[in-house]
Amino acid sequence: MTNIIPEGTTGNPSLVGPPSLSSPHPISHLESTGASSNQSLNHPTRYQGNSFRSTYRIIPHEDNDEGRHSRSPRPMTPTDLTDDMVISAYSMLTPKSKSRVDKVLDTARKVVDPVVDGPSDASLSSRSYIYMPEDEKIIMSDTHFDIHSAILDLARNSVHLPLTLFTAASTVKLVHEDSILKKVVIYHRDTSAKMRLLDVSEFPKEAEMDISDWHEAWSRFGYFLRQSCHPDIATRWIEHYQFLSSQHDFKGNFEAILKFDIEQRTRYFTARNTRTPDDYTRRFEQIKNIVLKERLDKKDELEKEKEKIRLNGDRSFHSFRPNRLQPYPREKPRSLNEYDKSFRPSPRSDSSPICFICRGEHRFSKCDETKTTDGKPTYAKRLDGRIVKRNGGDPICYIFNASTRKCDRQHSDLHVCSLCGSSDHGACTCKCQ
Repeated sequence: MTNIIPEGTTGNPSLVGPPSLSSPHPISHLESTGASSNQSLNHPTRYQGNSFRSTYRIIPHEDNDEGRHSRSPRPMTPTDLTDDMVISAYSMLTPKSKSRVDKVLDTARKVVDPVVDGPSDASLSSRSYIYMPEDEKIIMSDTHFDIHSAILDLARNSVHLPLTLFTAASTVKLVHEDSILKKVVIYHRDTSAKMRLLDVSEFPKEAEMDISDWHEAWSRFGYFLRQSCHPDIATRWIEHYQFLSSQHDFKGNFEAILKFDIEQRTRYFTARNTRTPDDYTRRFEQIKNIVLKERLDKKDELEKEKEKIRLNGDRSFHSFRPNRLQPYPREKPRSLNEYDKSFRPSPRSDSSPICFICRGEHRFSKCDETKTTDGKPTYAKRLDGRIVKRNGGDPICYIFNASTRKCDRQHSDLHVCSLCGSSDHGACTCKCQ
């Protein structure tokens, strides 16, 4: 064995150096000037690698017969690194060092193109691919697409899920147009967290669904319930659908069924509100009565509107012929020739009706002409007892055409001339003749 003493110093040897080298290393004693063994452990000379920066001279022990001066051999670096060793070393780095290591690894990955040069063993073992086998998942065979993440985000934030999101057309739109769909900012009703969610106004209105779309959407909505709800909750909603779809005169009651279905789903999925079985049935009957009353009120209003149109139409139809029932004006007696002339047939007699479609001498309710008396294509036509545009079928206001006064009714009928389409006058003014 030997003693190592820095050159230019004297003194008794003391045990110094890194704790890891004090026992197994062949070097057993280091001598420093005027320092005890405890002080020597804090010697300013740094240990780098397996050597010291300062120069040391090796003093052989008395029991070293050969007296050879030699340094201890360098410890061997492990050749086979395990994953645990790499992870342990990486975890001991500072955040700044970790960032530098990550940049170096990213640069190394880009050196070899796995498509052109072929993947190396290192690239195969690293996360350098976007699509990996472990990311694959098997979907149910009876569904073409899985539930879109935008729908799940709406559900997690207690936003009402319109049934129109689950139709086949909406499902395809969600999958194929995901990146261009409009998003809106909302605040969670419980946590007030700011979220960007799908704008459901981009999809059809739920209240305007027809029977086929409703059944189609509920089929996929049931799949969503089985994937997202507790089994008891999913079962209860499936029974809700079965109860509604089994109603007597389903087509006649569909308006009430749809209204009740929207109300129940909105109450539950936005606030988790539910009903007792008795209250559930009672509420459904209330909705049916409300819808029935609305239908009756609408029917009465329609009948009143028809009666008003009929009365106003008869009054206006005769109002633009002021001389129809008036006697001849008193004037000097006419000659026989004048009387004969007055009774000769004329192109249009005051007693003959004027068609608001073709200008013929018949009522428009019996007109099937496609051209006017002048040989021009008609602007309007007859449809279900009403005057409508020949192109488009938009209804034309009868009062506007049969009277010289302005129509003050609030309706969607067009206030245009049924003969020429002008909005400046009606057919009775004959301005377009």
